[in-house]
Amino acid sequence: MALIKPWLLLAIICIIVQSEEISAIENVTYIESEYEEESNYQDQLYSDILSNLGPDMFTTAFQGMEAIFDDSTTSGYSSAADLYIKMFMEDLCKPYEDDERCEATGKQDVDGTQSSPFGFGGSAMSKPLLGCNCMAELSKIGGPCGNFACSVGRFVYYQSAVGLKKLSKSKSYEQFFSVVMKDFYKPLMDIMCKCHKKNLIGAIRKCVQNNDGWLVDYMFGSIESYQRAISEINFKSIERLLNTVVGAQCVEDPRRDNKQCYKSISSDMVTMAKWLDNTFDDDFKGSECKTFKRLGKPLRQLFMTFFSQNWETEKPSEYKRNSKLVASRIERMMDTFYCKKRCASTIVKSLNGCCNYVMMDYLIEKEVHKDIIAISKDFFEAATSGGMQFYGMKENMIKGLMVKANSRKCKNTKIASIYQKEKDQCSMEE
Repeated sequence: MALIKPWLLLAIICIIVQSEEISAIENVTYIESEYEEESNYQDQLYSDILSNLGPDMFTTAFQGMEAIFDDSTTSGYSSAADLYIKMFMEDLCKPYEDDERCEATGKQDVDGTQSSPFGFGGSAMSKPLLGCNCMAELSKIGGPCGNFACSVGRFVYYQSAVGLKKLSKSKSYEQFFSVVMKDFYKPLMDIMCKCHKKNLIGAIRKCVQNNDGWLVDYMFGSIESYQRAISEINFKSIERLLNTVVGAQCVEDPRRDNKQCYKSISSDMVTMAKWLDNTFDDDFKGSECKTFKRLGKPLRQLFMTFFSQNWETEKPSEYKRNSKLVASRIERMMDTFYCKKRCASTIVKSLNGCCNYVMMDYLIEKEVHKDIIAISKDFFEAATSGGMQFYGMKENMIKGLMVKANSRKCKNTKIASIYQKEKDQCSMEE
């Protein structure tokens, strides 16, 4: 799971921001000489991305989704789906200690394949859905947290259809994120924050790494094939990254009765989704600070810079140069977002700055940038079958961007003082 917080929401939605110049984007010539050769292609790609990701996309994205729902079933899904999901839930909720399948091997058909009560191969009856190793690791946690898999199964069976049905009716980013935050994110984080200090992430990592369940058997053909497929994954780095990401969302908000920050993140996400709707709304007459239109130019520069670089180079010096260029574009975009005249007050009043600060401090303290680099390196080299060496953006560059985002040091001292005052108030209330 990725860290969900206002700045990272901004980083995600930046690729779909609509600027005031969008209507003329195909006629714009990118003036920096090093990008001239591919500028027409990149302009068209940029324009296509923006034109397809306005709020109207929700109508198309969820078209026909109503066919999977049925109000007459307990789960809210169609009768066939209800049957399967219920079986899976009951499997996940069966206590590991009482599961005789973990003491005996599954029965095999004459041809060597496992029989199936579902009719599509494999058998959820011959072995647990997630496997004996996985259920054993979770059970070691003990208490409610040891029933994590069951909690997820019950959520999917009893609650997920309600949330999905709401999502299918979304007509705007605000509606979409309101449902995601309330019906999916908050329930999950309720569990994660209660169990985080009990090493739930570590148990999940072992569950995935040593999985011997029916599900992977069915999907990969055999446990051996699954193990080969995951053999190059850096699970330790992923575990550390997830622990840090979850831990950051579970830190306490010093200004809101020490409630954990994930509860504030939800409202901030919905606020920024509303700003995104305003960005796409040609009739919006409110403050530009409640849109992302001011990011149009720096976003386009970041897009063009990134896709103009030769990322297949084997020269470390060139890769370093490319990375610095991209980092400088990101910094410029952050400056434009935070340091626009009059917008600083709007940002402080609309978003929970304290949680932003304490969460980013937590990420920097836990050196999350090191795990990001380690995972990126493994992914890059696996994607190229080891044929290309990963030079990538250096750890200090990523850390520098994180510090920059958290400092909000604007050249205009009056604007900078607004953020500094907010930070001082947060520190006083801790």
